[in-house]
Amino acid sequence: MQFENLFKPIKIGSVEIKNRIVLSPMNVHMSDGKGYISDQDICFHVARAKGGVGLIQLTVASLGRPYASQLIFGPGVLGMMTDDHIAGCRRFVDAIHSHGTKISFSLV
Repeated sequence: MQFENLFKPIKIGSVEIKNRIVLSPMNVHMSDGKGYISDQDICFHVARAKGGVGLIQLTVASLGRPYASQLIFGPGVLGMMTDDHIAGCRRFVDAIHSHGTKISFSLV
């Protein structure tokens, strides 16, 4: 079989990923414009998790000024700027995890 390892689990540190299929960051920018994760964003990524992706690597999530120049260039970027952002991120992560898929955020 040409891709015999593709569907085998792999460990990265202590985290086991169900297969070696990774969705790379794509800058889809579907937040609500204030950094909150939108239902559209969740649906987009859940569809990939349902399709069998083992690891979803999100595009950047901003920590806010003064740390993130990304806010200047990408007003639709996801945010991790206040505690108010946590509930949406938790809902997002839970939806992805429900399909056995892991997720990573890149913080800037």
